Amino acid sequence: EGLASKIKFKKANSEDDEIDPFTKEERKAIIECFKSNRYYNHYANYVQFLFLTGARPSEVIALQWKHISTKSIKFEQAIVKGEKGLVLKDGLKTQQRRKFPVNVHLLALINEMAGGSIGNQNPEAFVFLGARGEWIHIDNFRDRAWKTVLSESNVRYRKPYQTRHTFITMAIEAGVSLPQVAKWAGNSPQVIMEHYAGTIAQVNVPEF
Repeated sequence: EGLASKIKFKKANSEDDEIDPFTKEERKAIIECFKSNRYYNHYANYVQFLFLTGARPSEVIALQWKHISTKSIKFEQAIVKGEKGLVLKDGLKTQQRRKFPVNVHLLALINEMAGGSIGNQNPEAFVFLGARGEWIHIDNFRDRAWKTVLSESNVRYRKPYQTRHTFITMAIEAGVSLPQVAKWAGNSPQVIMEHYAGTIAQVNVPEF
């Protein structure tokens, strides 16, 4: 009696630990397939935004136009599961807020979504919504749109969260410093090194 309380179970891996990034070719195939899909093209911008920022899906679906400018994106809230459904909460998983810089590709996407001018958008409106104007439910999106499109594009199935791992892995492979990648992703350099050191492509030993 009482021994059951002392049994320790190994903590289940979170999506942050399950790192299996997409290749550049797979990323392109997924985005293009979303754009051309008759039923799920509504989510093409959302998927492209995930790949371009490496942000967590819960952070992206919580974005309002007031958080976006032509220079940066402010992540400071998330939409998560509550007892009575989806709820909007202040703060992020590992920090209160962070700022993400807008590059040329991201700026082109933002301008396209905004119809050419961010100033024409209602600051309080959410940037990414479901096809019926509701918050995107991550599980429903994954089970319907995501699985369908990956199957049609002949890409091996991985969860939507792998868009984040793809961004981080590609940034490291491109030579971006670990502290900078960590700042963009909202993690510490130590976490980035521990999680991604074994996933980046091997490169030739430089001459020195």
